[in-house]
Amino acid sequence: MYIERIIACDFPQSSSTSDVKEYRRKIALEIFAHCDEVTS
Repeated sequence: MYIERIIACDFPQSSSTSDVKEYRRKIALEIFAHCDEVTS
């Protein structure tokens, strides 16, 4: 997925897996919130 690749590139490789998951979850929520605003 395109977004996944951007997030993977953005995030430092040294970070732990849980940090990456939390970061991705945060980004996903922001993306979904933005989509909701656009569609409503």
